[in-house]
Amino acid sequence: MNDEAALHKAAKATLARIAEDRERVSAPGVKEILQHIADHVFNENFGSSELRRRFRDQDMGLFAAFGAEIGQPVAKYISGARLETAARLLRDTELSVWQIGELVGYRETATFRSSFKRWFGMRPKEFRDSAHHVGERLGWPEEEVLSFRFWNQLERGELLPSRRSLIEWYRTVCSPAQDEEQSPPRATTKRDSDRDALAQSVAEEVWQELALLSPAAQHDLLRNEIFCSSRSLFDFLSKKSRDEGRRDRQRGVELAELALASVEASAPLLGATFYDVHPLALARVGNALRLAGNFPAAEKAFARAEASAGLPRATVPQSAGS
Repeated sequence: MNDEAALHKAAKATLARIAEDRERVSAPGVKEILQHIADHVFNENFGSSELRRRFRDQDMGLFAAFGAEIGQPVAKYISGARLETAARLLRDTELSVWQIGELVGYRETATFRSSFKRWFGMRPKEFRDSAHHVGERLGWPEEEVLSFRFWNQLERGELLPSRRSLIEWYRTVCSPAQDEEQSPPRATTKRDSDRDALAQSVAEEVWQELALLSPAAQHDLLRNEIFCSSRSLFDFLSKKSRDEGRRDRQRGVELAELALASVEASAPLLGATFYDVHPLALARVGNALRLAGNFPAAEKAFARAEASAGLPRATVPQSAGS
């Protein structure tokens, strides 16, 4: 495979993401910028300065609109497209670091190395040395590239830029649930603990988004957009329910019900885990209601928990709230 063919293959996911962004934004000028990025992103003469010159006759508020709709400045967006493509080339080819830097649009290898380290938290060679093990360690065949960026963002205290990105992150960190009946029990591995730690961190980020919404909007977001095979969000919300419920009993009920909603919305993805978590979620709602003094509702929740615990494990519910 020649260099250009390797770049074409590595860039597919990046260009597909740019195309998705172009479809979802509303401002025509932002769509035009995204198309221009897709057409020229790997050209070494291309950058945010060139974009600004090209679009200088348009309202300069266009670049503010880009940041608002995409969630990051245009220069950072271009860097991300280049560096994520570079990471795939490092993982999948034997091309040298300087060759990869040139292919994705960097004139100077030193600039490429420093940019890569800022983005991923490690040098290109370090990434290459570890990349062959990352898929096994985290269980992700393709999106492991993004995991490094995510950890780096967390360490710098950066919140994820938009609800859509937040939802994609939450889906990304959760690998598909194992089928208990088809897979033998296995010991917990380093990969499991890494994935669990990352899922817990993302659950905290999801909460930052949910906390800005009304209770009704929170439930709506969980029902329609946030689905995952991990129980991490349930665990996080359950802890919030216990902690905040000590000070405000009704708040404890609201959070326990939100934790239950996170389980029921993701029932098809949770697989066999659903049968362990769903009764627990209902029991925690019952406990919160009892502490709040609503004993009739608490008894109903406990009855539902008992019924859920007795469900046959052969069929996972296909819709929330069942």
